[in-house]
Amino acid sequence: MLQLFLEDIRLLPAVPAAAAQTYRQIAPALVEAVNQQLTNDPEIPALLGGNPLTLMYQNHENHARFLADVFSYQQLELLVRTVPWVYHAYHAHGFSYGYFPRALRAWRKAIAELLPADQQPEILAVYRWLIDNHERMLAYSQTPEVTRGIVLGELSAEAMGLLSKLLQGEDRGAVKLALLKANSPQNLQNLYLEMIQPAMYEVGALWEKGEVSVAQEHLCSAMVNRIMAVTVPPFIPEEPCLGQAVVTAAPNEFHEIGTRMVADLLELDGWEVDYLGANTPSADLVRHLRERRPFLLAVSVSMPFNIDTAHEMIAAVRAIPELREIRIMVGGRLLQSAPELWRALEADGCATDAAGAVALARSWFETQAIPPS
Repeated sequence: MLQLFLEDIRLLPAVPAAAAQTYRQIAPALVEAVNQQLTNDPEIPALLGGNPLTLMYQNHENHARFLADVFSYQQLELLVRTVPWVYHAYHAHGFSYGYFPRALRAWRKAIAELLPADQQPEILAVYRWLIDNHERMLAYSQTPEVTRGIVLGELSAEAMGLLSKLLQGEDRGAVKLALLKANSPQNLQNLYLEMIQPAMYEVGALWEKGEVSVAQEHLCSAMVNRIMAVTVPPFIPEEPCLGQAVVTAAPNEFHEIGTRMVADLLELDGWEVDYLGANTPSADLVRHLRERRPFLLAVSVSMPFNIDTAHEMIAAVRAIPELREIRIMVGGRLLQSAPELWRALEADGCATDAAGAVALARSWFETQAIPPS
């Protein structure tokens, strides 16, 4: 079904750059207009399933940022991959499926009122496509391909054991299980990629289904951070043998476990790593890079409405002459759905998981280290 959607949406005309820019510029006004329409709609409280209006407003802000990115970066296929997940996740948390077409019609009305007439057709065509395909997208959102998130197959017994400890809040038990696994550098990588990563993907899938709370998801993340803090240090090389690397998440990105995995595995591979964590402001990153002058910058972007913030961060680095030689890598869940997006972000390449990031970084370093013939 996904392939049919992708083939269908490719037939839509591309949104002109000027129209995409205007949409981004007036996004706050569009959000305000949509909020007003739906707040005044007497059926909205029932369609929200008891959720507060603030959650709906947050959804509208994310929608505006995401669609602005979709239009600016010509990523209609990413729209098709994301909307069914949104249907699934929001419905699991109480939203009625009837909310979505109502909201889409409100967006169409706001665009028709606020966007210049000559810049409306291609953008309105996208919204019309979403409304016309609502029922089919809704059916697709209920298939295992969406409800299970990224298809990983069945979790291994080890991953299931860790997941059980995480969901039950057994902090000591989870750490003990991880320490038994991580008895060598290779097994530490296996812990990350074969146990922690699939277990946390499953936690995310359970949250999307409404089967775990935000508090439980945060607890699982905190426990994983503790596991990573205690398992890595014994295997860090005493002296780095490769280059300097800076690892960070884009502005407005708060998912940091994957970013931390990349930083840790780079360090195990022999890199000297500065791990800056989540939501790093671009100006602060540039200041840090000017001080450190690393060989590598790895930027994580996971949420589909953070494409432009990641691009702005990379552009800020590229704008500094003395930083233009830095090799820039992007990665994160978003790049798994849009593997060619790294080109539009002006990066030098992308990796879809931590092991791939380490392999790509080493290949770059070894290639530049070969003296010219």
